[in-house]
Amino acid sequence: MTAQKGREIATIDVALVTIEVQGVENELALDTASKIGVSPQTKTEDAVQLIVKGRLIAQKQSTTTITGHTLTLTDNTFIPELVKVLQGGTIKYYADDTGESESDTDLGYGVKSYAPPVVGSNDKGTPFKLNAYSPSYNSAGTIEFYEKISYPNCQGTPVALSSEDGVFRVSEYTINSAPKTGEAPYVITYPKKLPEVQAAPLKKVSSVQIDGMKALETDGNLPILSIISAGVDAVFSWKKDSSPVTNPSSHTISSGNYELTIDITAQAGYELEEEITANQLDGQSGNYSDGTIIYTFTVI
Repeated sequence: MTAQKGREIATIDVALVTIEVQGVENELALDTASKIGVSPQTKTEDAVQLIVKGRLIAQKQSTTTITGHTLTLTDNTFIPELVKVLQGGTIKYYADDTGESESDTDLGYGVKSYAPPVVGSNDKGTPFKLNAYSPSYNSAGTIEFYEKISYPNCQGTPVALSSEDGVFRVSEYTINSAPKTGEAPYVITYPKKLPEVQAAPLKKVSSVQIDGMKALETDGNLPILSIISAGVDAVFSWKKDSSPVTNPSSHTISSGNYELTIDITAQAGYELEEEITANQLDGQSGNYSDGTIIYTFTVI
């Protein structure tokens, strides 16, 4: 008879934690979590023994049934969207750069406020599935795959926030997971890659303001233009009768067909809307497509 080894899987670290809420398209990703403590919740049926005159005749051993888990999630940042799932409440976001208006959705300008449920409220958070990913390394020190442990039907508990001088806050969340009838208390799978994690929503740019716009006059010079809108950069280029104007600042306007192209790119933290408006040039509105605004007009 020979003995055969089983598969040896070595895991380390908390690579990623995702919160999966039913009916929500995207999972909430936590890549700042550093620890997940897991304690099984069990129900034990006592052993039954038949002892006659001091002698053990028969016995039925005790049985232990797992009813769920208590998870302790340690995260090195405060994520309002996670706390809202865990205990409910309301998040308000800034709607623009002014810091005055607010929105119920994240438009990329940051969180304005978070308020937990009011006393007596029925808002206790949202049930979810927690997925914990840990990498598995081989003897060469490279990652071969990831271990993904999924805990079903999770429910958060009220969150406490503490602060200390000179110490970054480390948030600790207690989560209860209880499987439904016929559902496993957890499931382990081994994906080759982590799920793609998207950045938080960026600030939207829906309009641009161009400085230096003026009417084009024969024998005058082309206007010197600049972008004055926040969050974008722009490159200006001119053509006359389909030929590039190499030095617009010294070009003398004459009769013909002119075209101004403005290539707009978003700066870090911003993204362009599918439609962007810009101010008029010589009474003409530009046509926008894929980050480019084009003005065409004729000088007589």
